[in-house]
Amino acid sequence: MPDLENETQVPELRFPEFRDRDGFKKTPLNKLLVETKTRNRDGKYGKEHVLSVSGEFGCVNQIELLGRSYAGESVANYHVVETGDIVYTKSPLKSNPFGIIKENKGVPGIVSTLYAVYRTTAKADPTFLNLFFSSDYNLNVYLQPLVNKGAKNDMKVKNSAVLLGNVFVPEVDEQEKISDCLVSLDELINAEVDTLEALRDQKKGLIQNLIPEKGTSTPKCRFPDFQGLEEWGQKSLSELAPFVTDKIPADSLSTDNYISTENMISNFGGIAPSSNLPEVTRVTEFRENDILISNIRPYLRKVWLADRNGGASNDVLVLRPMHEVGSRYLQYILKSDDFISYTMEGAKGVKMPRGDIASIGKYSVSFPSLETGEQQQIADCLSELDQCIGNLGTKILMLREFKKGLVQKMIPAPELTG
Repeated sequence: MPDLENETQVPELRFPEFRDRDGFKKTPLNKLLVETKTRNRDGKYGKEHVLSVSGEFGCVNQIELLGRSYAGESVANYHVVETGDIVYTKSPLKSNPFGIIKENKGVPGIVSTLYAVYRTTAKADPTFLNLFFSSDYNLNVYLQPLVNKGAKNDMKVKNSAVLLGNVFVPEVDEQEKISDCLVSLDELINAEVDTLEALRDQKKGLIQNLIPEKGTSTPKCRFPDFQGLEEWGQKSLSELAPFVTDKIPADSLSTDNYISTENMISNFGGIAPSSNLPEVTRVTEFRENDILISNIRPYLRKVWLADRNGGASNDVLVLRPMHEVGSRYLQYILKSDDFISYTMEGAKGVKMPRGDIASIGKYSVSFPSLETGEQQQIADCLSELDQCIGNLGTKILMLREFKKGLVQKMIPAPELTG
C-alpha cells in the first residue's frame, strides 16, 4: 500500500539549494489556508473600498475596474480582506467554470458575502498559492471535484469545502524563493506593459497633432516639407471611401480569408486565423487595401487594412478608399478616438450595439492632397510606431508564455481525479 500521507512530487525545475530535499509534499489546502470571517461591522470600509476579483487583474478596487460600485445599500456584512489574503469567487468564467482564486496584493478592502476569504497559515506563502492557482489547469482540476454546479450555473460549495482538496507544496522558504523569482518576472512584464501603454498614448498624441481638429483645416504640427502648403480638404467618409456591398459565395472562402469581428483583434491588433467559416451563403467581398471595421460593439477598436482578398461577415463594414485618400492614411483616421466616439454615439441597440451606417458615412474626414506625399509621410510615421507597438506586444506575449511555462515546471500540478 502506498503511503498517501507522505506522497511527494519532484518539480521539473528546482533551485540548486533545494535539490537535495524531498519532493513537494501532498498537503490538504486546509493545512495551508484558514477561512477568515471578519465582517465590516465597525464601518471601517465604505463602498469605495469594495474589491472585485478579476481573472486578469486579480483583486482590484471595484470602482477602478468597473467604473462604479455595485455594492448594496449597506456594506456592514461584507467580508474584510487584508493584504495577502486569498479570495475565492464563486462566479464562473469561460476559462474557469468553477470560479477563481486570487491573492489580494493591494490595499485592504471588503468583498461581498458571495466571496470566501482565506488567510495563510505558517506553512504557506500567499504569493506561492496565487501562482499555483494562476494556472487555469491547476485551478480547474483542483476545484472540479469540490464544486457542484446549480441549475443556473451557480456554485454549490461551502467555503470550508473549498479547502478539502490537495496540493503539492515544498517548505515555506522554497515557496518564497519560487515566489520571488516569478514575481520579479511579473515586474519585468508590467514594466513592458507600461512602456506599451506609453507608446499607445504617444501614438494617440501624434494622431491628434498630425490630423486637424474638428472645425479646422490645418493640423497643429506639420512635417517641414509641407509647411506653408495649402489647407487640407474635408469630405464625408462615404465620399472618400464608399461602403462595399458586393457579395461573394461563402463556400469560396478558407479560414485564411474569412474575416468576422471575432477574429479581428482588439486595439487594432490585426487579425487572427478564423476558427469557423460563415453559416450564411454569401458574404461581403473585400480586396487588398480595403479597410475593414467591426460594426458590433465598435468600442472594441477593431480596424484592419486588408493585405489579401476575401470575404467579411455582416458584422464587419468594408470601405474602399477612392483616389483622394490612401488606405494607409485613412486607416489611422478610423483608429482615432474621435472616430470611435462618433461611431458609438450613433450606435443602435442595447445588448449588441451596431454603428449606424448612414451616420458613419457622414463622418467628416480631413486630408491633405494625395499628390504632395503628406498622407504617405503621416502613414509612414504612424506605421513605424505601430511596428514598435506590435514588436513590444509580441515580446509581452512571449514573456507571459515563458512565465506560464516556468509555473508548470516549478510547481507540480494537482492530481486529476474522477
